[in-house]
Amino acid sequence: MGMIEKIKGLIPRRILSAVESLGLSIARSASMEVQEQSSPRDNDLIAVTSRMFEKIRDQLVASDFRVELFNCKATQCVSLNPMIHEGIGVVTQGKDGTLEFALLCQKIDARFDSFVELFDNLEPGKMVEDKSRYTITGHDSLGIRWRSERQMLSVDQGQELRLTSDLTHLTAAQLSPRGDRAKEYRGWYFRGDMKLPIQPKSKVWEHEVGPTSWKGLVDTHGNTELSFHALEEGSHEKAEDFLRGIAILCGRPLSAMCRYHFFDDRQTVEIYGRRRGPNRNVMVPFVPRAPHHARSWNQFLEAWLAADQQVSGRRVQTFIFHHFARVCFAYQEGIENGAQVLSSSIEGMLAGLFLSDDDKDLEFVRIVDETLTTASASGFVLDERVVDLLEKNRANASRPGIKSVFHRLIHRGVLDKKLFEAWNKIRHKAAHGELLGTSDSDHQKIFDRFFACVETFKRLTFEVIGYDGTTNDYHLPHWPQISRSVIAAPVVKESL
Repeated sequence: MGMIEKIKGLIPRRILSAVESLGLSIARSASMEVQEQSSPRDNDLIAVTSRMFEKIRDQLVASDFRVELFNCKATQCVSLNPMIHEGIGVVTQGKDGTLEFALLCQKIDARFDSFVELFDNLEPGKMVEDKSRYTITGHDSLGIRWRSERQMLSVDQGQELRLTSDLTHLTAAQLSPRGDRAKEYRGWYFRGDMKLPIQPKSKVWEHEVGPTSWKGLVDTHGNTELSFHALEEGSHEKAEDFLRGIAILCGRPLSAMCRYHFFDDRQTVEIYGRRRGPNRNVMVPFVPRAPHHARSWNQFLEAWLAADQQVSGRRVQTFIFHHFARVCFAYQEGIENGAQVLSSSIEGMLAGLFLSDDDKDLEFVRIVDETLTTASASGFVLDERVVDLLEKNRANASRPGIKSVFHRLIHRGVLDKKLFEAWNKIRHKAAHGELLGTSDSDHQKIFDRFFACVETFKRLTFEVIGYDGTTNDYHLPHWPQISRSVIAAPVVKESL
């Protein structure tokens, strides 16, 4: 049996048909493998057309993406003496959007034991170590470099060894001449309509502030494309912050089909193999979702991107988004789960963003000290349990407290007493393991408290970034639309 027939015999029928539909025969594939002079070096990128993103995007939309990788290598993710397996790689798009990879191994590392290395070293309950992950590289027929990092491989034992994986991501890179190298250009493509404030006449939503601009549109497939441009310095962080700000405005963490990135003289396109569907439950909007509210969206994003604060070594946008995302994921499983996680996220927001030494209850500390001193001086012996309780509460009061922060923000007019009561009741029930009631009135109470807590989380976010535009108030009847500047009037004097 010749080499071509042997390779064909190793490829599953579905993948073989996908490869041949590219217009590339296995004979040509083998020929390219043998002719080293026709293959780019590992660090080379081939300059081809600038339409790489559009071509990949259109294939993904049609559920017809596939690529054949020559000089394909799976390299173990360790720094010293990694195992390397080589051969022909094929990536095809599954019906559910997964990226199915198969490596037809032509060269196997002599140290490789397919069962021991891939399965027996995985310890239950422990994170997967780097030695069990592989980076996949290769080039296609046009010389475009493809790469997928930190993937776990499975073994398909047949006549010859075949390594397979459902890739989490796959990146293509090529040279791309550009006139403006001071800016970086990034874009994302999402399945479905994200309900951006698209303008009816122009069919787009776009905004520019200084050197930064963004644009959103819904294409003929009903899918959403976003683009973001910024100065090259710090653009990676700005792009991350922008996408997270969009996620908050859309009411859910986002999961793109693919994205592009233009920088210097290169273009990369990254495809995501595991995506969450667009039709999940979404949170109520922080800023109204309608075309005539585009100005408010832009105002929020400007304030969001301008926020310059670090929280435990993270940008404030990252800190807020991580809390927002965990609330969204819990909310997908039901409002009861969402309410409990939301109450703890509010506590995390208060502790991380607002807590200060001013939130110590020094007056209570003084009262306890006077009580213990007076009792001792008068010869009155307090029960040991009473003393322990007083000292424990004194210690708590001498540290900044979450409830003290809440009350301080009430005094400033950022929050109010009804918001505190809703948060405190949900927090108390969650801490003591109470379950959602069975009657309609019980359900309505949890709904009211949940949306009051959403209002609290939203106000804390707005306070941090300085947004004072249009929003809805979720702890008032009918959720009225209101400007944040009149959400709550500051309380000058109030006993807390």
